Amino acid sequence: MWSTVKRSIPIVLLLAVSMTACDSNEDKEPTEIETLVGTWAITGFMDDSGDRSDIIANGYAGVHLEFAEDGTGAFEIFPKSGPDRLLPITYVVDDEVDLVTIVIGLPIDAALVLELTYIFDVQAQKALFHTTHTDALNTIFGSDLAGDVRIMASKFGEDGLVE
Repeated sequence: MWSTVKRSIPIVLLLAVSMTACDSNEDKEPTEIETLVGTWAITGFMDDSGDRSDIIANGYAGVHLEFAEDGTGAFEIFPKSGPDRLLPITYVVDDEVDLVTIVIGLPIDAALVLELTYIFDVQAQKALFHTTHTDALNTIFGSDLAGDVRIMASKFGEDGLVE
């Protein structure tokens, strides 16, 4: 009997170690970049004058920001009339101050810099981006956003847009 117990000790230890390793991965919070990576649908704007979500609702079938793990991505713009636009981006995240700096390439061999602070609701897969760089947004959307601008966004999941 003692030999059976001695032989089963390594198996029990191996199982205990593997179960502990699995538990530690489940509790791990995603990093800021892991949370950001993916496709985000811009669902609305607010500026100093109030709710400006009509810019998206009236003029666009969709507006997406896509973030890849390597710091690249795209600003995808799908107007209700006219051609779709795909603007390449590069981005850098500073998670110390919850800031993502996005450089948006334009077809006219220029680039716009858009700095966004952010708040993530990881459970709901929603984000609130904030910027005072209205020039970049007004250039892209042909809008007249002013002052502090809040950009509401929802992340696409495996089954489409998270509501």
